[in-house]
Amino acid sequence: MKHKLVLDVDGVLLNFIEAFEQVALSLEDQFKNKLNINENLYDLAERLGISREEEQIVWDKFSHSGTWGNLNPLPGVEESIKKIHDANCEIYIVTAIDEIHKEARLLNLLKIGISPKEIHCVGHGKAKTEYINSINPD
Repeated sequence: MKHKLVLDVDGVLLNFIEAFEQVALSLEDQFKNKLNINENLYDLAERLGISREEEQIVWDKFSHSGTWGNLNPLPGVEESIKKIHDANCEIYIVTAIDEIHKEARLLNLLKIGISPKEIHCVGHGKAKTEYINSINPD
């Protein structure tokens, strides 16, 4: 019998923040001030030292540039996934991205050796509890 394992993606498997910062840097000439990245902050606008309007510009480019399908794995992820597969686990993904990015997310995961049984895209800022409970993970 396979064990069910539920994983998030951004900041757990894939390096979302690196990609978001790269997109922000590519847009820096449109911002009022130069980026001032503070790695100790979680909020993206505060982390980059930009306004909420500027953050939305970054989100728009990020979402429309195919970036969701090209995030790098975090260090150690590929080795960990092999161990998870060797332990006879099925991976279920519950991620806070919009459903329209589901295919890109799947292709990105497959590229680094993750073949999830299911992917649940709950949308930005939405609770994941209902999806996790429906999976009934081990």
